[in-house]
Formats: sequence, C-alpha cells, structure tokens
Amino acid sequence: MTTIIDFVDAHRNRWTKAVPSAKQPEVATFLSGVLDMVDGLVLPRPSSGIWRYASIPHFIFSEGKAFSSEPFTDDEMRILRSLQGLDPRGLVPAMGFRNSHLISRNVPELRYAEGLISYHDCLALHGWLELNGKAVDVSFSPEFDEEPCRTFAQMRHRIIRNQQAFRYYGVVFTGAEVARHLLGRKGDGSVIDCGACNHSILRRGLSTMAVGDHSAQVRPCTR
Repeated sequence: MTTIIDFVDAHRNRWTKAVPSAKQPEVATFLSGVLDMVDGLVLPRPSSGIWRYASIPHFIFSEGKAFSSEPFTDDEMRILRSLQGLDPRGLVPAMGFRNSHLISRNVPELRYAEGLISYHDCLALHGWLELNGKAVDVSFSPEFDEEPCRTFAQMRHRIIRNQQAFRYYGVVFTGAEVARHLLGRKGDGSVIDCGACNHSILRRGLSTMAVGDHSAQVRPCTR
C-alpha cells in the first residue's frame, strides 16, 4: 500500500535528481521534512508536444535558488520602510501572487519572485518579493486565517516572521516578464503556472531577459 510519505518521497527524489549535481544538496535541504504538497505540483504536464520542464517544481529547482534566512540588515529595513506608502488594507491575506504583483509595481527595489514555500511539513506554490536574495512576504499565513494588516508595523512583523519561519525556493522575474504574463488578467495569478499563456514557461523555458539578477545588491534610495 502506497502511503502519502511514499508518494512525497518519490517526487522529492525525482525533483532532486532532475537538477544539476551542484544544486542537488541545496534542493534536498529545501525539501527535507516535507510530508505534504499541493496537488498541482505533482501533476505531470500533458504528453502532447515537447515540454522543457516535466512539472512546476522541475522548472523552479532548475532555474531558481534558495532564498536566504539571514536577518534583514539595517539598510534593508530602511528599504522595507518604503512600504509605509502603501495602504496595507489593499493587501489580501493568503493572496501572494496578487499582493506581490501590486507591491513590485509600486516599490521598484522589491522584485517579484515566485516559487515554492515550505511551511511546517507542507509545500505550496506561492508569490513573494525579493530583496538581496531574501524573501519579503507580506501575504503568507500558515493557518490561512490571519486578519489583514492594518498598519505598517503589522506588515513588518509578518514579513520578518515569514522570512525567519519558512523556507523559500524560487525565481526572480523582471517587471517586463511579469507584465507579459499578466496582460488581461487583472494583475493577479501565477506567472509559472499560467494557463492563460498556455504554460509557455514550462513549455519553452525563459528568455535571458525574463529573470532578475539574484546577485544584484539593492541599497536604499537616497532621494
């Protein structure tokens, strides 16, 4: 009899072996402890045609990276204070794609990222923001029952808690690539799992202009 643990182990091993050998330890570490996952992550792509990536995690682990859990520096906290100009009541709890799209358009220092979040013993597709290789996540609630942030202080608390408590593995996208996938979609939804564009990323991969530079260090604006 196949158990859920057997099921997850099979996919964990398949995903780990699918990436270059240099990245396999990083992927294995990220997937350690995962006992459950969103159904859509393990569904194979249709057999018709040639797909570059067999599934969403194959793409993420091949093209993405693990995000740092190092605490935010003073300079980075000054950048996060730019979120004070946004009305937190416009951010909807648990809607990571939507919220992160919105912020990345208004705060250029924070770039849109999408990938997998490992929380407790679960794995899910999620959207967040990137700052110097660290996840800035205003949306995720492990119990999916948190109230919306009403002040910047509440938003800052959630960002710091999520960055320290959960693990993130994903791809940073340029604004142009995000806009291309969201055209006509009311500014929300996944870029990677994009049915509206016939899953073009999984079918054909990314152009060099689609991925943000992970190594670029962002510093506070002096204006």
